[in-house]
Amino acid sequence: MSELDKILNQYISFEARVGKRITSLCAPYCSACTNICCKPDFCRETNDSPFLSLIREKFSPSVTYDREQGWITPTGCALLVGRPPVCYEFFCNNIIMGQAGDMHVQMISLLGMLISYIGKNALAHHHLVEIMTAEKLHKVKFSRFERRLAEAEIGFAIAESFYENNAISDSDIWFLRRLFFS
Repeated sequence: MSELDKILNQYISFEARVGKRITSLCAPYCSACTNICCKPDFCRETNDSPFLSLIREKFSPSVTYDREQGWITPTGCALLVGRPPVCYEFFCNNIIMGQAGDMHVQMISLLGMLISYIGKNALAHHHLVEIMTAEKLHKVKFSRFERRLAEAEIGFAIAESFYENNAISDSDIWFLRRLFFS
């Protein structure tokens, strides 16, 4: 298995878990909302990015891409993985204001940043999804990706623990601030 295949498989696994958690937190707001914030313009990145295209080849969505609607269906996004990072980073005011407190706002924001964190500076100053040729994708350093994924996994575990226990330790807060908010 090539390093790129390993990156794809690990990214898919991680993105699926992050997406599931974010969906569980946002579904009560999104299902009742009439002002859909998802825009087909964002969906185009899934076709423009060789990395996201490779994910779709490995984990094909149940519907085909529509030029007018992108991946947006009446029940939400058709992509379970391979979404542009912005799809995880954006939370509308209803979602933010609906959080139980400042720490909940920070945790949902952290979850939204995890996918971007993994791919940041994957090749020079380019995010993994911004690398626009297959040749350059093969130049991504697997060791750098694995390190960032391991750090994101710790961040995800801290968030999961927070949602399970409604508490966070000082050392976990320190780790998150050092890693994600500095």
